[in-house]
Amino acid sequence: MRTLSKISRGQPIRNPLKLRFEAPIDRIIKKLTSASFIKNGRSSPKFLWMANSKDQIITLYNSVLRG
Repeated sequence: MRTLSKISRGQPIRNPLKLRFEAPIDRIIKKLTSASFIKNGRSSPKFLWMANSKDQIITLYNSVLRG
């Protein structure tokens, strides 16, 4: 029986049911602050986007993060 911590042929065995995301959090926070999504260390909503659908808002946030 193999466990997740064992290594097979030099490759770690990965659990396909768990996702792991790594992101440069400092860089993301800096971009969100410069786009006025974060003020004084707290999130600040964009009320202009309230009429948009959830998918449109996510697309807009992603465009800010991409620059």
